[in-house]
This record gives sequence, C-alpha cells and structure tokens, in this order.
Amino acid sequence: MQMPPGPTALPQAAAQKGETVQLLCGAVLPESAPLRQVWRSGTSAGGVKAMLRDGDWLWVATPSDLVRLDLDTLNCTRFDPASIAGGSEASIYVSVLLPDPDGRVWAAGYDVLLRFDGRGWQSVDLDGYNPSGLAFDAGGDLWAEDTHQRGIRLWRYAGHEPPKEGVWVGEAVLPFSPLHQVGCDDWFASDTLLPFDFRSPEECRLLTGWYENLSSMIPPEGIVPWGEYPLIAAESNERLWMLARHLPDEGEPYDALLSFDGQSWQVLPWPYGPTNLIFADDARGGVWVGTAEGLVFSDGKSFQRHLLSPADAIPVGPRFSDLATTTDGRLWASTQEHGLLLYDEASGSWQRTEVTERALISADDRGGLWAASGYRDGAVSYFDGEAWTHYPFPVDWPCFPHHILADVGGGVWLSSADCALRGFNGEVWDEYSTGTWDERLARGPRGEVYAIGRDGVLRRLDGTTWKTLFLPPNSGRFRGYHSLANDIAVGPEGDAWVAFDDVASLFVYRESEWKKVSVPTEGKITALLVDSQGDLWAGHEFGLLHYDGESWESIVSGTHRTTVHSLAEGRGGRIWVARSDGLYVYDPAEE
Repeated sequence: MQMPPGPTALPQAAAQKGETVQLLCGAVLPESAPLRQVWRSGTSAGGVKAMLRDGDWLWVATPSDLVRLDLDTLNCTRFDPASIAGGSEASIYVSVLLPDPDGRVWAAGYDVLLRFDGRGWQSVDLDGYNPSGLAFDAGGDLWAEDTHQRGIRLWRYAGHEPPKEGVWVGEAVLPFSPLHQVGCDDWFASDTLLPFDFRSPEECRLLTGWYENLSSMIPPEGIVPWGEYPLIAAESNERLWMLARHLPDEGEPYDALLSFDGQSWQVLPWPYGPTNLIFADDARGGVWVGTAEGLVFSDGKSFQRHLLSPADAIPVGPRFSDLATTTDGRLWASTQEHGLLLYDEASGSWQRTEVTERALISADDRGGLWAASGYRDGAVSYFDGEAWTHYPFPVDWPCFPHHILADVGGGVWLSSADCALRGFNGEVWDEYSTGTWDERLARGPRGEVYAIGRDGVLRRLDGTTWKTLFLPPNSGRFRGYHSLANDIAVGPEGDAWVAFDDVASLFVYRESEWKKVSVPTEGKITALLVDSQGDLWAGHEFGLLHYDGESWESIVSGTHRTTVHSLAEGRGGRIWVARSDGLYVYDPAEE
C-alpha cells in the first residue's frame, strides 16, 4: 500500500478561466440554528432538480425548497413546499416545474402537486399518486404521468383549475404511445412527459426546428454523436446551446458545453458534473445550467457559479461514512472519495492523510487514532499524534472489517461479517471466539469491551473471557430486534444501549435486565453516542435525540429524510453528525 508523503490541502472543484462564484439567497437554515450543516455531501439530494423561466424570474426546485430568482438583481425568495402541502418535509421532492396557459406555475414531485398563482401556493390532491411528468395540451387540460408502483399510466384532468378542496378526479388514458408524436400546435407545455421539454408552443417550434437541423449536422471533432433528442437550449434560430460529451483518448467520457452561432461550433470544458437542466437566456446572451451545487451561467467566454447551499455550508463535499474525535479535540472523517480526512474548524477546510481509502476509525484515550481500510491486503493504521504507522492485516484474516474499537491498552479490535473477532496490540494479532460474527463494539467505563452480534447476545470481555450478559428469549419478535443491531454505546455506570434496525427501536441493558426504551421519533435509530457527561445521543432518520437520564430532547435538522452514519463529541460539548447528505454540528451553547 503506497502512501503520499504527508497531509495536503484537499482541492476544491476545478475553477474555469474567468469563473466567479456567488452565493444565492442566504442560508437555508438560520445561522444560529443549534444543528447546522457545515459540509454538504456530493451525494446529497441537494442542488437543482428542476428549473423554469417565468418572465424576469427563474424558478429553481431543490429537495428542501422552491426558489424564485430575480434574473436582473439575483435576489430571491424561498418557499417551503412541505409547509405548503401541509405534510412532512421528509416526503417533499419537487422535480417538475411547468407553466399553465394562464401563466401560473405548477410544481410536482414525490407526494406533492402545487400551483402558484402569483400570490401564493395551493396544494392539489391527486388521490395520493406521484406525478412524475406534467403537460398541458392546447385546450388547457392537464396531463399527468403516474409511475408510482403501478407502471406508467396517464391521467387527464379537465382544464387547469383544480378544486379548492378535496381530490381532483382525472380520467385514465391509455395507451401511452400516441403522446410521443409531438405536434407543437397540440400542446402548450411539457416537462418530462414528451420526448423533449418546452414551455410554450413557440419554444416547441424553435426546438423542433433545431432537432431537425441537428439530425444532419456533424458533431465537432472529439464529441460523441448525439441521438434524436439531445439536451439543447436555443436563444433563437441562430444561437444554440447543448450539453454533450467529449471522447478523450483515455478514460471515461466527460461533459462538454457546446454553442453554435449558425456558422461554427464552440466547445467549452464542463467540470461541473452531469445535468439534464439547461435553458437559454435571450436577454443576457448565454445559458443557465442546473447542477448539484446550484446554477452555472455561461456567455460562451466565462462561467459564473451561483451556489444554493446554506450560507455557512461548503456546497459540495465528500460522502461521509465514519467520524471520530481524538482527545485533543480534532475531528477526523472517513469518506468514500478521499479516504481519511482531518477537519480544521477554524478555516472550514480539510486535509488529506496517509490513509487514502475509506476507513473505519476509532480514537483511544492516549490521543491516538486507529483506522482500518482495505480488504485482504488492507491495513490497520495508527496515528500517535505526530506520525502514522501501518500494519497489514494478518494473512489468516481474508476479511473486510465492519466495525472497529480502540482499546484503552493501546490496541485495537476489528470485527467482520465472515471472520472471528481479532484484537491487535501493535505486535500480535489474537483471535477471539464470541460465538457470533459481525459484532457491534463499544468500550465500557473501565475499559471493558462490549459486543453484540447477529445472534442478539450481549457479551462483555472480562480479561480474556467473554461473559454473556444477556441471552434473548426464543420469541421471534424479540429476537428479530437483535438480529440487526445498528449500534451500541455504554454509559458511565455500565448501561449498554443498543439500537436495532426497526422503527424507533432502542433497548438498554441495566442492572441485569434488558428493557425497551420509548423514544420520540418515528425513524430508525442508526448511531449512538454516550458523551463525556454520560448523556446519550441517538441519530435517526429525521435528526438527533438527546437523553439526559430523565427526559428526551429532539433536535431536528430541517432537511429531508436521510441516514445518520456516525456521531462524535468535539470541543465544547459539540456533537458532530455524519449524515448521508453531509456533515452537521450541534452546539448546545447555541440553544
């Protein structure tokens, strides 16, 4: 395993010549919010999911809100679709924006259909199904595509004025295929329902003309030939924009932005990732593209990025899998893209480490950190505060580590789904038979090792012998909780808390008894932490829970439903939360 010579600054996305970056709209979360996002994951549902030009406005849909952007001033207004629809924010995911013949804006997505009349939003009930595509025909009737659990099906609704209350009843229309015959005089607007998207009959005719011309045009040198309906936007009959792909000599194809002025092609590099959202801006003389970070505008000479992330959050970062804080307060994060990173709170930046793969990490009580990465020929690595030492996995352990625990004695424990538990003291690997595999591991108040595996048996290592603390009864329901333990944490009195893979499933082993604990959440608990004060923290699908020994406090992040992978305590009692959509920090002092 080759390692780089030392930590280096983690590079940001490559900037283009003449590029400028501007944050739009301010923060999604108030700056004083106790739980705030400090790093948005690259796999977040963040970014732009739909766009719509509405006169001098640009509507932008993100998973958490709807943004109306003034294209002259770049000032914008945010709307919360969850509060509009009167439902849980976790169920809102707008992916379609479309105007109707009267100029009103429609927004559709998972479990929601909304209409904006210029003053406010109205929620429209389509009897529970999810419209994945919308269109308005020349007569003004709404067409909706339904792909939820029953295959593709079309519904037609009379006109475009839904009832004020109750379900809007539509007519099922089959077959689906005739809609693919696009006639611009037959349709007013379409979004994802027809072969290409348009917002008016005039735009439909303009794009249809360009598609006919493109069928006989030869792509610029090095560009992949386009199909029947490539992703295009047109300012006029003389100006076309297109997202296409290069054909490099080596490696995978990558995106390119093309422009055609009626005579020749211009090819611009496109480092902002894949997208299917593009439209031309006649007034500015350029093109807008929706990305995972926000919006990019280009006039063919330079790029301007407009970020839609929270003001105090770095817009796009790595995908987090594990967190740990060493005794000096430093935060370490394991990521899929960049391996193990060290976070600098002061600058909000990351440094690379010698562990270049995604790793399991655990901090000991001596200021050190253990990291296990790789498979078969992988290694467990130790950082003593100044330098790394790397130890290869034992040759008789051809396994992938699932869980790690730093030992108070200076060693480390590794568990796997396919191999027995191993302990390593820096020189010798020992094998321990616990009667099961894939143990979740936790350290007790006096350095004991607690483990719970697939069989639901809770064990504690006393010296060199594993003692069974709890054996689940033969009840299938009770045993079912223990067959899928998500995490374990042990308190200062030896109370063992275990979260299982079921909704709101939390148990505690206390005074030789196993009890189920009632928790104020409807989500699965996926990560546990006992802090330095002995309080319990539980990460779940909708946020964070805090238990002080007497009562629960619920801390909700205000973002969409996601998974908490890991929790860690940092300086000043701050709780770090690694979620699927990024890195968060909870500061009790800001309550």
